[in-house]
Amino acid sequence: MADEKILKHHTAYFRGWCQAFGDFSDSADTGDGITWLLGPQRIGLILPVRLKKGIYKKVLGAKNRPLAIVLGHGQLHIGDECLSLPPAAEYPELELLQEEFRNSEVLHLYLTYHLMFPSGVRIITVSRKAPMVIFYKEIDPMGIRIEEPVPQGTGDAVK
Repeated sequence: MADEKILKHHTAYFRGWCQAFGDFSDSADTGDGITWLLGPQRIGLILPVRLKKGIYKKVLGAKNRPLAIVLGHGQLHIGDECLSLPPAAEYPELELLQEEFRNSEVLHLYLTYHLMFPSGVRIITVSRKAPMVIFYKEIDPMGIRIEEPVPQGTGDAVK
């Protein structure tokens, strides 16, 4: 069963401006150059250069955005792009975060930064909390579908 939410999309008033991501409990690299940051009430995504331009256009651009982003079953789908999430067994905070997202009516999408990463690195952030209104304005919302996790060991065994 999937749960559809409104994803309020925020963009900075001035190019390059953004607020800090803040504390995060863990970071994970899924082996494809993507770094995930898991923080309280938010998840962050740092993309490698090869994916950055295409996904930024799909998620943060004003035109040709997908109708919805899908989060679940170990993947994040953004239009025709499919990104692997860190394994839930290694990062239990990811499952807790998905549960928090399921219990929220509205989620927010915006860019952040963190001093731990080199200058210019931006983090695509999905959060239960709205960003600071002094930095961001809201633009057209999108949808986000949060799918139920598939329970471990319930699949058919291949013999």
